[in-house]
Amino acid sequence: MTSLRFAGVWNTSLTVCLAILLAALAFWWYRRLLQSANVGWVGWWLASLRAACVLIVVLTLLEPAFEMRFRDGDLGEVIILVDASRSMSIVDESLDSGGSKPNRSRYQRSLDALVSKSGLLDQLHNRFDLSVVSSEGTQNRQLWRRSATEASDLPADTAGWMPETWSETSPLGEALDAALALDSDPARTEPPAEESTKPGRPCLQTLVLLSDGQSHTGRSPFEAATRLQQLGKRLYTVGLSPYQEPADLALVNLLIPERLYQTDILQGDLIVSQNQSNGKKFSLTVEYESTVLWQQDFVASAEPQRKISFSLPVAEIYSRASLQLPSDAQYATLPVKLTGRLSLEDGEQNTANNSLAACFTVASHKSRLLLVDGRSRWETRYLKNIFSRDPSWTVESFVQANQPSSSAATLQLPSSKDELFQYDLVILGELEPGTISNELLEWLPEFVEVAGGGLIMIDGARQTLRDDSFAALHRLSPVTWLPMGNKDSDVRFALPKLPQLTPEGKRTEALQLMAGSTAESEHLWSQLPPLQFVSRVQTLPGAEVLVEAVSEVDRFPLLITRRYGGGRVLFSASDETWRWRFKTADLVHSRLWLQLARWVMKSPMSLQSEFVSVDAGSASYQLGQTIPLRCQLRDASGQPHRGDEPTAIISRGDSIVLRLPMHEEGPAGTYSTRIDASEAGDYTFQVVAPGFSSHALDLKAGFSVMVSTNTEMRYVACDERLLQQIAEQTGGEYLRENELDRLVNLLSPLSQGTIKHSVVLLWQTYAWFAAAMLLLCVEWVVRKKVGLA
Repeated sequence: MTSLRFAGVWNTSLTVCLAILLAALAFWWYRRLLQSANVGWVGWWLASLRAACVLIVVLTLLEPAFEMRFRDGDLGEVIILVDASRSMSIVDESLDSGGSKPNRSRYQRSLDALVSKSGLLDQLHNRFDLSVVSSEGTQNRQLWRRSATEASDLPADTAGWMPETWSETSPLGEALDAALALDSDPARTEPPAEESTKPGRPCLQTLVLLSDGQSHTGRSPFEAATRLQQLGKRLYTVGLSPYQEPADLALVNLLIPERLYQTDILQGDLIVSQNQSNGKKFSLTVEYESTVLWQQDFVASAEPQRKISFSLPVAEIYSRASLQLPSDAQYATLPVKLTGRLSLEDGEQNTANNSLAACFTVASHKSRLLLVDGRSRWETRYLKNIFSRDPSWTVESFVQANQPSSSAATLQLPSSKDELFQYDLVILGELEPGTISNELLEWLPEFVEVAGGGLIMIDGARQTLRDDSFAALHRLSPVTWLPMGNKDSDVRFALPKLPQLTPEGKRTEALQLMAGSTAESEHLWSQLPPLQFVSRVQTLPGAEVLVEAVSEVDRFPLLITRRYGGGRVLFSASDETWRWRFKTADLVHSRLWLQLARWVMKSPMSLQSEFVSVDAGSASYQLGQTIPLRCQLRDASGQPHRGDEPTAIISRGDSIVLRLPMHEEGPAGTYSTRIDASEAGDYTFQVVAPGFSSHALDLKAGFSVMVSTNTEMRYVACDERLLQQIAEQTGGEYLRENELDRLVNLLSPLSQGTIKHSVVLLWQTYAWFAAAMLLLCVEWVVRKKVGLA
């Protein structure tokens, strides 16, 4: 690569401007002197020659030079990845790094080791193509690059290399994969992996990871190391001190219910880590917008982790939160964010893990559930208990006694359509024909389609729901029943069947069994006990299979759903999910059904005013989740407004971060869109629409994007074991921070080439001087030709 550089002490831009100005002045002055000579167009040539000569002379002040860089031999490539997670922002009290500057964070010490005089980059830049990458959460940012075809000076200071915000997660496995995606020099063709690992051949691409080794989310670092090994890449890791966990008190979790009624009592738990802190006095508080709602003092004990319970009246919190609503606004659910804080009398080194936030919604009314079954099954009993214990639900159950169908009496159910429409969700079990009235059966499709209600149908071994008397339900159902089968098929059908999420099921938040961890949730699904009975059904067009039941020879749809007008229908092909309580009790079964109920049920907009209703779903979301946004517009008469589609405006504080169109979906006048929760923070959602003033649509729904727990700062010591294992897995080596100088010797054999560099000082060459002299000579000759002295 050949480039023109200016080595002079003069400012390049000012000097170039000065040269152009003086050349223009020389041109103007010379033309003025030649006007009386009457030489015509020759005068323009003479003035141009004089101006060009002045330009060359003035540019000499910049000391122009041609710099040539080229590759000699087979050059290696080193990608240096610096961890930019929040734990790397810690300033360690005792350094084991020998000569490190005081009061420098782990990340800053890493940068110092790279860019200081005789630092790692200075020693390697003539032997390797070099890249420095910052790992900021799920994305990598390239900070600096130098190669044979690309020259970049090291910065005087590394302020520009600091992250704007520290990442709240440490997905080291994804960071390693992403570093390889930052492609190397396109001028060099990299050999295949099998070629790069032949004896005597250098490893053309090597990674160096500077990190404290804390990895809590995303792909496993060991999986990434395996992939590096398969590609013939080598990984060297450098661990940042300290190497032993310091004494620390940390607030690692704040557990509160997701939804409460305004007259309920909030029962919550604060989980405190007490690492080596026995006997220390500390205080815990629970706050709402800087107002302390609960406070208590404690003394740390020897147990590693401690659960401390607290209780608060929701009415007090709601009265404060409702003051922020417009005077004419009504609410169905109101998001509230609480903050738990831990403080010590004497303070401590790591205070970043001393606070944690959690959100819940306050409901203006409890959700109403109608549970109907023809007999008392295990599934029905557990579902009734689950929803009865949850303070945000009001349950009305109608279960017919276990008696012959010939003597079955009609259950006393809602006697009018308006009474039915007061419910948010209906769960129908295995009903005998005639147990509910034909009127109610005819109202159910309208309850789902028009009122937007939710319907869950739970089939059972008696197969009564397939009876023709339930034709109205069949119109709603996302499935149709298959023939009962013969003896051979019955034998195959009786095999145990394990639940398995479909791709659509993996994307459905209601099926996440572990908050904020998709991988752990899928693992938990794979460990659930098998089901013995699954109904023989076939999905209808437009329906989605969320979970399948898989045996050794067959797979059957288990949980199937579809939209029906403004509502949703969910069909469970088995009434044996109660088996999933084995060894876990309510951990799986209760969580699953409560989430499914919220997902299926009628979802009123959280906030409503005269012309608009808005809703942002839950009070909080985890990073990576999809956030559904909805609104409903009404005209002056209160009727649904249908016209130009509105625009959703998502703001963070006073800044608008996103604008996107909304599309009509569901009942008339209802619009929706979705966004991804990509950055933690508190957000508001409102809409603008043609034909509506800003005052008419001045209603904002709030939501928060949060990190699930304080895992990033819970453990802050360097995980040497992880860094050593992933390095050795690829054939690399692990080094401590004070051993970084050894890295140059370890990397040197991995490159069999060098970057050669030569500089030609143009301003000192004969050609530069000859160019100026040639211009003057040509000018003199032309002057003589036209008879000028």
